[in-house]
Amino acid sequence: MKRNYYNFHHTIFQEAPVCKKVVIWNFLDFGHVNFVHKRSYKYVKVLAKYGNATFAEFGVNHGLNRFFPFTLRHVMWHQFVPPDTVMHISRTPFGTYSKVIVKIREFKRDNKVFTRIEHSFYLHLPFFLLPFKKLVKWYMEHWSALLWEEDLAMCLRRQHALDKGFKDAPLETLPFVSEGLAD
Repeated sequence: MKRNYYNFHHTIFQEAPVCKKVVIWNFLDFGHVNFVHKRSYKYVKVLAKYGNATFAEFGVNHGLNRFFPFTLRHVMWHQFVPPDTVMHISRTPFGTYSKVIVKIREFKRDNKVFTRIEHSFYLHLPFFLLPFKKLVKWYMEHWSALLWEEDLAMCLRRQHALDKGFKDAPLETLPFVSEGLAD
């Protein structure tokens, strides 16, 4: 890949009144995608997993509405880099690649724990989409807001359970059958 392969960059920030551990759990829990994000994804299948790295296939519903839905297949290399980074590289249906680097930072506000999530998106837009960079940015903002709305509710419930004293299971005990693995 050329040094300046990516011709589009956009960063989106989100915050939640939850600890960093809960946000990282959300990023690594591929099984929830098939249930929580039905508007955005037709399916996710984990094809391979090794340590903190996952190779998955996503059926992405790009229409974002019921009147003009269309699903395109994406493959993604997804990796958690301790202590606070999630990275993924995807091959798009256009044959180009996208890279996302997510930085997850915990902080305190008014004696309450919060986590700030910084998504840095790097895309290689095909030549025919270059004139539509503003539309691509809007689409990314809309897509991220939709996913975050769904994830935030789940993260808040998980944080509430942890605050009430429930113990968390290690991530490696999560079942993978619903993600397409047949161990």
